Amino acid sequence: MNLGQLGAAYDQIDAIIQDEDYLEFAQDMQAKYIALLEKDTTNILYLNILGLVEWGLANYGQASRYFQQLVALEPGNVWVRLFLAVTLWKQDEHQQALEVLKAAHDLDKQNQYTHCLLAAVYFELRNYIRAAYHYLKCPDVRKEMAARGF
Repeated sequence: MNLGQLGAAYDQIDAIIQDEDYLEFAQDMQAKYIALLEKDTTNILYLNILGLVEWGLANYGQASRYFQQLVALEPGNVWVRLFLAVTLWKQDEHQQALEVLKAAHDLDKQNQYTHCLLAAVYFELRNYIRAAYHYLKCPDVRKEMAARGF
């Protein structure tokens, strides 16, 4: 499901969150997909939607639980791991985020989004040499993030 369109996903999440009816929309989505997930507990689409809805509500603990389920269901999916790492980071669980990112890096050593997130987490952990190393490994993502105002 998460096929690497992280920048586009952020844009879509931001657009939805900016909508003045977002809270009502999110609560409707929660109710609908929680009910569907109760009937099909391993449905990847439902787990993705719920993870992103909870993310949009800043319920990072719940979002990370959904993304953890996705990692268990799709252990080879780098992108689910990246979303999980960010939700952990948002909860100041930097060491856990680092472990998730290391696993993502093991799956795809060339993924620039992984390098970008590793740089950020290493920076938070004050490991500046590793932060700089990974920062230099993601030039395209740095340009994309700069264009998005990050």
